[in-house]
Amino acid sequence: MKVIFEKEKLLSALIPAAAIAPNRNTNYILECVLLDCDTDEENVCRITAYDMEKGLRTCIECQIIEKGCFALNSQNILQIIRSMPDGELLLEIDERNRAKISCGNASFEIGAAAGENYPALPLLSGDKNYKLPQYILRSMVNKTIFATSQTDQGKAFSGILFKIEGGKITAVGCDRNMLAVAEYEAEENIEENKFIVPARILTEILKCVKDSEDEMEISVARKHVIFKIDGYTYFSRLIEDDYFNYGKILAFPCDSHVYVGCSAFREAVERASIVTEDKLGGKSKNSLVINYKKESMEISSNSANGSVFEEIPCATENMDNEIMFKYNCRYIMNVLRACDETETVKISLSGPTMGMKITNGDSDSKEKINYIFYVMPMSNVR
Repeated sequence: MKVIFEKEKLLSALIPAAAIAPNRNTNYILECVLLDCDTDEENVCRITAYDMEKGLRTCIECQIIEKGCFALNSQNILQIIRSMPDGELLLEIDERNRAKISCGNASFEIGAAAGENYPALPLLSGDKNYKLPQYILRSMVNKTIFATSQTDQGKAFSGILFKIEGGKITAVGCDRNMLAVAEYEAEENIEENKFIVPARILTEILKCVKDSEDEMEISVARKHVIFKIDGYTYFSRLIEDDYFNYGKILAFPCDSHVYVGCSAFREAVERASIVTEDKLGGKSKNSLVINYKKESMEISSNSANGSVFEEIPCATENMDNEIMFKYNCRYIMNVLRACDETETVKISLSGPTMGMKITNGDSDSKEKINYIFYVMPMSNVR
């Protein structure tokens, strides 16, 4: 194989591909990216990364002198291309599967693997197809992915549930301590569906999807989901598990309501986080106490690092008595960072064992996305 690439074009494809390929795997070929310059398209290289669960495919223009299909270690080739001078570079792979990358007076030589040894990809098409603006997916994922579990790998809590029903797209993330729901009013005739996408692939997609009106396509098959965004095709196995009935939590009646500026609330919590961490027996406790009063919220924390107290104004509804709860500070910060800082958020409270529900309550928001966040308390202080 002998191919001439523009450095920036090759780099733009290798960076997201290398993020998909695992750094260490018992199967070396999965640590590689596949460079296929033996397709029906003239002077086009198809680049693929796949770890048997998730993958990426994209195409870039190049000058093919001699066709071929080989796999190269993703981290090695990425570091080499990054270090090369700007401009054109030459990739040559000989009959001994030795790859030589040269540009100007610089050259590297690394091992390659035959493309025929690369694992077969799933069919990159689905039974149900959806189109929506990129900023919608970006916003919905940003508002829910922080609530997914980092420990329940392979389970429903390690992914985001997408539910399409009644002309509405709903995204749900939960880790038993936090619940995040984002809702978007789509077309009334949109085909109904329900599927769970692993958070790991969505984290990579967020690096690619733009905050724009440009459309993207989502295709859902029986076991896979495919995202097509600006020439990049991301795909992943779906999580085959039942999602819990989160509607029961949202339907729980809340008697008292607090209205507070999101920016002021978030900044106060971030200041409090400076002293909240208290390590005892190797475990970290990020406790934050919020005292809800009729015309203000008191935010405080005491730990071995020190103490903090701050009072911010708010408006209330049906707040006859003070209510004081202890929360995990990190959970509250994650929720408030997902909100629009220019908004006034609505905090709904119920009994001493129930959590704090935060909503925007604005159906005419710029993004046309409504959200509901639910955070369980560490304890009721009083």
